Amino acid sequence: HALTWKTFLKIKCITLPFLRVMHIMLISSFFGAVSPGGIGMDIYKFQQLNSHNYSAINTISSLLITKVVSISTLFFVSLCALCLSFLRGMVINKPLYILIACIDILYFLLAALLISTRFPRYLTHTVAHRFNFISLKLQKLYAAILEFKMYPWALAYAVFLGMLIQ
Repeated sequence: HALTWKTFLKIKCITLPFLRVMHIMLISSFFGAVSPGGIGMDIYKFQQLNSHNYSAINTISSLLITKVVSISTLFFVSLCALCLSFLRGMVINKPLYILIACIDILYFLLAALLISTRFPRYLTHTVAHRFNFISLKLQKLYAAILEFKMYPWALAYAVFLGMLIQ
């Protein structure tokens, strides 16, 4: 995961040595394990990059795109496992694995549905009426995430690394 995150940081012009990224990842893994929902992992990464005076928007967008790639690779691995189990006739022998794979696939499809619909725009416009400052930050974050589309090689590389790790 450190190599994947370093790739996304490089796109956002955040240059850290690989050993520093690895150091941040290892310590953040501890915070992710002891905090509810693993949120401590992302908070620690954000705090570390923020202490080096990097842009908060670029930092958060790199963290979010890393999560999206992780969920996508989990989806593909689950889909492959589900297809292979049907082809080999292992459905009856391993119902728990099939259930987990189906839940992963449904989770990914729900996330893709929320992202692809008008939900981000709806959220931005709803917040815009109440808190103009937050709305501007959300729009900048959304634009920063969309910048990753200009680097399909990096996304493919990250998915490939994620598949190897899974």
